[in-house]
Amino acid sequence: MNDEDALWRIANAIKQSYVRLRKRAQWIQSFTPSDENYWKYWEKAAQICIRGGYDPAEFVEVQFHALRPYPSIQNIAALAAENRYREKRKDYAADVQSKVMLQLATIEKLRKMGRPLRYILEDETQPYDSLFKFTVAAINGLDDIAEANRDKAYARYLMSVHYEQAYQGAIPKEFAEAAARLRSNG
Repeated sequence: MNDEDALWRIANAIKQSYVRLRKRAQWIQSFTPSDENYWKYWEKAAQICIRGGYDPAEFVEVQFHALRPYPSIQNIAALAAENRYREKRKDYAADVQSKVMLQLATIEKLRKMGRPLRYILEDETQPYDSLFKFTVAAINGLDDIAEANRDKAYARYLMSVHYEQAYQGAIPKEFAEAAARLRSNG
């Protein structure tokens, strides 16, 4: 693969990550920025990632984390984007980890109170996200709950490269493999 192909692949991966996260941030089904208007920004962001050795998916995720509700396309290619990434990436990773730990602490507290796991996971008043519900249900043999959350859990898993570490290997291998394929194919 030559340098131009590598730049294209990374720029495309950045674009795909941005589009996926932007759709989620705005709760919209379709968001398709034209390459004619925006390709130069995807390439600039890719050059930042190549120069710094940064993971493109994490680079975009950190931009979304730092510039809520979402950064403009131009923001992720600006000179400030690299500084923002270096300053905020540990905060972002810690935020992902703390959300998982908070859900785990809540479920452990309710289990100690004698509540059945099925009841806890099906309780809509609890703050569990779909990835958490899916993972806990799958580990504990609650296949119907796991299956009901599978698609949303996979979509959530794609939102951060830090979930694998936060869940300490409990994420199904199929999610990690499918996400790796999707991210590499951009």
